[in-house]
Amino acid sequence: MQGFHIDSSDARRAYPPVRLALIGVGGMGAYHLNFIRELEEQGLVKLAAVADPLLAARSAREDFESRGVHCHSDYRDMLDRNELDAVQIAAPISLHFAMVKDCLARRLFVNLEKPPVPLIQQLNELIRLDRTIRVSVGFQHICSPQIHALKRWILAGKLGVLREIRIAGSWPRTSDYYARPWSGRMAFAGEPVYDGPATNAMAHLIHNVMFLAGDQSESFARPWDIQAELYRVRPIESYDLVCLRGSFVSGMSFTASLSHVTEKAVPFCVEVSGSEDWVRIGNDGKTVESSSGIHEFPDAPDLNAFSAYHRQFIEFAAGVRSRPPSTLQDCLGFIMATNGALVSSGGIHDIPSEFTRIYGMGGDMGYDVPGLTDLLEGSLREGRLFSELGAPWAVSTGRVRLAELRTLDLEALMNADRALTEEVVADQIGGRA
Repeated sequence: MQGFHIDSSDARRAYPPVRLALIGVGGMGAYHLNFIRELEEQGLVKLAAVADPLLAARSAREDFESRGVHCHSDYRDMLDRNELDAVQIAAPISLHFAMVKDCLARRLFVNLEKPPVPLIQQLNELIRLDRTIRVSVGFQHICSPQIHALKRWILAGKLGVLREIRIAGSWPRTSDYYARPWSGRMAFAGEPVYDGPATNAMAHLIHNVMFLAGDQSESFARPWDIQAELYRVRPIESYDLVCLRGSFVSGMSFTASLSHVTEKAVPFCVEVSGSEDWVRIGNDGKTVESSSGIHEFPDAPDLNAFSAYHRQFIEFAAGVRSRPPSTLQDCLGFIMATNGALVSSGGIHDIPSEFTRIYGMGGDMGYDVPGLTDLLEGSLREGRLFSELGAPWAVSTGRVRLAELRTLDLEALMNADRALTEEVVADQIGGRA
């Protein structure tokens, strides 16, 4: 990866402002707008148009139009009626697949909010269509300076032979989050969603595992097999708790335990172990330590990874940067792991109500699994799954090989009464390991 620090005055001299459109101005779209306006102030971007089906009812419409930004209810109308260089997609997951295809058909650069798409067959089709590499996938934490410093240490052999990567964390989600019609769903309006901690909110952690396991500075590894347990606590269609363990051809392994169902947040932790040393990035990326003590990173640890990601995408769209931070091809390891996890788990298992509790938070409410914080810490410490740690509600599962994973039949998995037969598993993937 190229360095993060590029003088904005030099960048302005290097290329005219990139004509950018934004699909989706609410939710994450509003968050992206902050960075787009930051880049506009530096003369690197011109926000030319926005599209959102609810825009007509938003007071923001007048503000956009006063800035010379064209407003549209239909994104396809926006693509057809405006001269654009690039598009930022901040729409619901279920719309990503169609929107990227429409943008690629018009030869536009695309900054796609993570996750790219829910299913492996969708990703493979987009990779086929994106032959010239115009799509950047917004796993913004791939621009974390801590992650890049850690990857340099790994490639330089400072940790010795890489053995294991473990991640864990819990970002609680209350009813307010699930008020959105697609949240907590496996599918919405006939399109796949697969919403959950590993496939949406904390998906960047799985993606970072693949990056750290890559054997070159810009490469991402792909897992060989996976064993996973997916659980449902809140009465939703999808899952809100997962633990998984996988391995790479090299023999290195990884584990991840991620949750939305603790009352108090458990900041995420990434721990990388080698034959000579270990490094832990903790407290949601704010602290770093190793077996030899706490380390200071030289690469500006306070740099906002989201800001860095947006800048790098714009530089890529302008031709200043040779590649985006994360391509569609780079996402294969993430998709293989998360699609394989659903198959390995045998669907999503309900945690009985006697093992859960409901808590209030102002006028909102959430779900908590007593003892889960200890299980997350135990999984991080020992590299074991919840069933192996003795959780009374946990369900043991089997490993599945990922080499033959080409398609995921989400409907079959959803209709399997949450307990897949061996025949259904065999239809999904090339057999159990």
